[in-house]
Amino acid sequence: MTQHFMFCSSRWEGEGNITLSVSDQVISYKVVWIVSPPKEDRIFLHQIVTIQDFDQMMTNQFCISQASKTNFDIELSNQLVCGIKGKGVIDPQVVAWEFRETGQEFEGFEVYRLQPDESYEMHAEYSASEGMRTLIQGYIRLSEFE
Repeated sequence: MTQHFMFCSSRWEGEGNITLSVSDQVISYKVVWIVSPPKEDRIFLHQIVTIQDFDQMMTNQFCISQASKTNFDIELSNQLVCGIKGKGVIDPQVVAWEFRETGQEFEGFEVYRLQPDESYEMHAEYSASEGMRTLIQGYIRLSEFE
């Protein structure tokens, strides 16, 4: 099994752009992923997103469970949503997950593609109430300051 970034205790940093369906503006962001060591067959990930010209950071908590060679369960909580459950898939070059039919007005997916330099290119799309969509593109790489 490929040990993608989210399955090994580590720190990853990256950046990219966010586009909202309600605006033509492209917003830059920086991200830090902190992956904790596995605990009782669960992996906890802490994601901190700093958005350009926005004073408050967005903090996401992910919990991975039921991981196999090809799939996993994932749960997301943050300032806006709590306990959103999703499914993930794994192959040698990609790790991805989606949140569908969550019971809330929130759906989306994230795809991380392993690059030759062992960084990840990422693409995500989320939708919320009233059809607002968010498109996120960027990259992450292993931090030199683990």
